[in-house]
Amino acid sequence: MVVGQVGAGKSSLLAAILGEMVKVSGSVDWASDVSVAYVSQSPWLLNASLRENILFGSSYVWRKYKKVITACALQPDIDQLPSGDLTEIGEKGLTLSGGQKQRVALARALYSNADVVILDDPLASLDPHVGRQVFEEAIMKRMVRRKKTVVMVTHHVQYLSHAGQVLVMADGTVYYQGKVGDVKKFDPDLYESWRKAIKDARATEHSINTAAASLYRIDSGDHLMVERKHSSGSNMGHDPLVRPPSVQSQLSVPGLPINARKMSQMSHMSVMTEASNEELAEQEDEETKDETDGVGEKGQMVKQEHKETGAVAFSVYLRYIRACSVPLCIISIILQIIYHSILVFSNFWLAQWSNYSDAAARRKSQPSPHPVNLVHYNISTNGSQSFIVDNQTSSQGVPFDNTHYMEVYASLSCASVIAAFLATFIVLISGTYGGKVLYINMLRNVVHLPMRFFDTNPSGRILNRFSADITAIDQRLSSFIENLLRCVFYCLSAIVINAVVTPWFLLAAVPLAICYYLLQRFFRSTSRELQRLDSVTKSPIFSHFSESLAGLQTIRAFRAEKEFWRKAMHSIDTNITPFLFLQTINRWLGVRLDYMSCLLVFASAVASLSAGVTGNVEPAFIGLCITYALMISGQLNWIVRISAEVEMAMNSVERVLEYTDEPCEVQKHNRKEEKKESDYDESWPSRGMVEFHEVSLAYAEDLDPVLNNASFVIDPGEKIGVCGRTGSGKTSTVLSLFRVLNIVNGEIRIDNTDITRISLHHLRSRLAIIPQDPVLFSGTIRFNLDPEGILSDDRLWAALEAVQMKEFVQTLAEKLEAEVTEGGGNFSLGQRQLLCMARAIARNSRIVILDEATASIDHGTDNKLQEIVHGPEFEGRTVITIAHRISTIKQYDRVMVLDNGFLLEFASPNELLADPNSLFYSLANAAEPSEALELDYVTEDMLSEPQMKDTIIKYNTGRHHLLQNVRCSIYCATGEQPFSSTGTQYEMLNQPKSSQTSQLSFRMS
Repeated sequence: MVVGQVGAGKSSLLAAILGEMVKVSGSVDWASDVSVAYVSQSPWLLNASLRENILFGSSYVWRKYKKVITACALQPDIDQLPSGDLTEIGEKGLTLSGGQKQRVALARALYSNADVVILDDPLASLDPHVGRQVFEEAIMKRMVRRKKTVVMVTHHVQYLSHAGQVLVMADGTVYYQGKVGDVKKFDPDLYESWRKAIKDARATEHSINTAAASLYRIDSGDHLMVERKHSSGSNMGHDPLVRPPSVQSQLSVPGLPINARKMSQMSHMSVMTEASNEELAEQEDEETKDETDGVGEKGQMVKQEHKETGAVAFSVYLRYIRACSVPLCIISIILQIIYHSILVFSNFWLAQWSNYSDAAARRKSQPSPHPVNLVHYNISTNGSQSFIVDNQTSSQGVPFDNTHYMEVYASLSCASVIAAFLATFIVLISGTYGGKVLYINMLRNVVHLPMRFFDTNPSGRILNRFSADITAIDQRLSSFIENLLRCVFYCLSAIVINAVVTPWFLLAAVPLAICYYLLQRFFRSTSRELQRLDSVTKSPIFSHFSESLAGLQTIRAFRAEKEFWRKAMHSIDTNITPFLFLQTINRWLGVRLDYMSCLLVFASAVASLSAGVTGNVEPAFIGLCITYALMISGQLNWIVRISAEVEMAMNSVERVLEYTDEPCEVQKHNRKEEKKESDYDESWPSRGMVEFHEVSLAYAEDLDPVLNNASFVIDPGEKIGVCGRTGSGKTSTVLSLFRVLNIVNGEIRIDNTDITRISLHHLRSRLAIIPQDPVLFSGTIRFNLDPEGILSDDRLWAALEAVQMKEFVQTLAEKLEAEVTEGGGNFSLGQRQLLCMARAIARNSRIVILDEATASIDHGTDNKLQEIVHGPEFEGRTVITIAHRISTIKQYDRVMVLDNGFLLEFASPNELLADPNSLFYSLANAAEPSEALELDYVTEDMLSEPQMKDTIIKYNTGRHHLLQNVRCSIYCATGEQPFSSTGTQYEMLNQPKSSQTSQLSFRMS
């Protein structure tokens, strides 16, 4: 076992063993054929069913699977899931509590049957009674006793006696390595701190024993009778410590007795559970049993991604135009018209220049009295138009001058360049602006969406909208629109010129245009759907990539790289398929467009040559028509292609608008009219009173409530502890104060104000929470402690000092400006929790919520933080603490006990501990078992006289335990006396006959 304070380097040591650290010197040697399993401190789970997370690519063996489920105490949790173990648990296991996630990760390691199992504080997030069962049944029984090598980081020093070796980490080095019994000689202070931690862990049990001492006494004169705790079912019914069936069912932990001091009862229950499993196994002839039939969709957590069908709605185009700015769009169209008008006029001017030049050359080479043919454009009064030959005679002898034509053509060319630049620039600017508007609108809405949205939509799907879709809008859509506008005006110009010069061209152009339209419509309907498939199939790639990146350590430890590579390739192949089909139909379209282009050019050439033969049109204009006819063929091809590309890119706009239009949190909540911002009292909440009136909570309207008809009042400044079995609704209850959950019915009031009348921003800014999974943002320590930048340095340093992080931050080169990487990856989990607590202290909120805030820190630091909670830093503040460690909340004013979404008990700890029928009594009793000899040496102040009355002494064969300065008589139920008095100490004289651990109770003499 590896122990040490927060930030000592425990997780880094495990990472080094796994090869995840950069080796500066030394060596790490592994046997080549050793298999490894790893359970990280923050459990990593797949976005799949619970069963798939446990199997992790292994084949499903029914008997083995059921034993693993039982050992990890997962069966009660599975029974509550809609489709059992086939229920999808969501991304990162978001539908499970922290303890459930930890046990699923442990079950995965246990099912892998690896030779070496590396556990990074696997018991931190577990309820104490569940943690004890998991330690006994999963770690000790199914790992250690099966000769598996187990390296476990833990803050639970009461388990150190089970360790073959103990490693004490301090400041990134191995401070001590050896047997736990040798620690006292090596470092008495360290040993004393462990002893004190164990003593503190038993204080709650002492309260239980004192309050219910009458239950244990059997009157027999001046002495207490000593009886052996038999592991027989018949005796259980007569044992006064066994809980009534109703309370026993509330705990619902298979194989775990209500009174954890009766270790033999636990053994009996464990044996009975195994026997039951074996009987079931005999009934199952198949080793692998598929239980997926009849599951349907009730166990599906992540909903299928929505995909539109049919043409993109016209409203999508209008919203994109509005996002791009309507004035900019109008200006860009006007500039396109100006540009193409100048272009057409310059081509006409070039043709006329060519005609005059040819005429001048002929006149110069062959002087003739005949008049020069002057070509001019004649528009008659009735609107008819034609190119005619004017036989007016020009002045002979006047030389032809190119300068005039050159100046005009150059001016037109410069004007067209400027117009083209401005037209393109305005389109791209408006497109970029539109993309920015769409992005901001989507971001603003997404950050205000209810938590249910993120539960049912994987992060990869959301990232796909913010990356691939926004990229398509920013980089492709605006350029496609600019190209489409240019091609459309090119075609219109070409059609106008051909129609003016050779009107017969329209006879062929109209039917060909109809064919183009039909072909384009057929192509668009296919390409559009393929583009939608391409967009949808990108999401699994993002999800798989982000999921694999988050669990890289676990994947490499299990050597599952090939399996995840295969899944990645499958996702990429699925995405490439519609892309390949899209390219194929593009080639299909290209062939048909080429044929139609040839027909169009042929029609234009025939019409132009016919007009030239009749002598009505000069050769220069015939060439101009044929040139534009060739341009039409190419531009029409591009119009068909780019219009399809624009619609495919508009699919991204459609997808972005889908998230923009999702009902946000404010719209989701069934709330009364909120106060105006000016009506808020800046000092609210000034007292910190919290009232629940018949409140029922649910994560969504279509889901069952997670809290049912709860009513209670928390007085200002009270310290409230919340406990209960994993999944009982503890976190859901406190999150309701932030209006994260739907209030199905009832009312929640803070300082006599209904929270549904307070805006979400104002409400959440006045509360502070240290979450179960600590959250740090990329930036600096200062930014994470004070995101708004309104607190002084003295305030921040005081908060860091309160959580014992001041010295650590001062050792950093940049101190408060030190960098915090993404997710706080450069800090340990315990340090992240302490920084979150410092943030809550610095905010000085009247209501502070601690959701397992001390789960990943050692007992010493936990005790000091509890002193802070009860000290001046939190004086006058209402503190609500969710804790698995019963000792954490034993000094609180009142304790709230939840089970299966119901508030069962709400009273002071002493009052509940005095009632042996209370659920809190059972939880505390199971959480703090009396194992006086967890360490090899026990001093006289370690066990007080009241504690000794019912302390169970456990010893193993082949191991002598020495009791120093303890005056008592020890007897077995059989009358044997394995201990003999020597005045001040007692030593074991003979070994028990049983090869298994014996359970002995003793009394004071």
